[in-house]
Amino acid sequence: MGCRGVLGSACCPVVSDTPGYVKEPSLAEKVHCVAFVVSGLEISSYSDTMKSTFHQLRELISALDIHQVALLTHVDKVCPKTASDVSQVYKSSPVKYAMVKASALLGMPLSSIVPVKNYSEELELDPHTHTLLLRALDHILQYVDLHLRDQGPERGNTGGYHSPDSVTAQRANDADDAQSVLSLAPKPSSLFD
Repeated sequence: MGCRGVLGSACCPVVSDTPGYVKEPSLAEKVHCVAFVVSGLEISSYSDTMKSTFHQLRELISALDIHQVALLTHVDKVCPKTASDVSQVYKSSPVKYAMVKASALLGMPLSSIVPVKNYSEELELDPHTHTLLLRALDHILQYVDLHLRDQGPERGNTGGYHSPDSVTAQRANDADDAQSVLSLAPKPSSLFD
């Protein structure tokens, strides 16, 4: 049957003999953050086996001191109100419920679940959708930044879990912090009121 070029799958695990495998990777060659992607449409249909698999994966990833985040997709399809106005995502009870379900499924804190809307049928870009996607990217980059700080020679490896709030607080203390990603996107005032 073969793996068809999919490395790391059950049929084709990555081992030390795998072409391109780096036995002693530099910091730049290591994984800095893992992003799980779960569909808001299917959040109630994941099996207990899948839940167990997610928890086992998270344990392995946590043992490697790698931060994790989850993107909850299709939030516009989870809630009719959000479908007509994605800026209402953080005010939507059905989206909040889907986030809580994703938190339980993955065994992650609710603060690590980030709602996003997929571009699927749109012909024009939407500032509200962009804002959600950029917030998700910023969330991931905060964890990457923290991982790099944890691995840096001046800080050592703390090996502990850091909440997004502590990541944000730590980043705010740096004068040279480049948080310009969000400044590029239009910020609808109604999105996070």
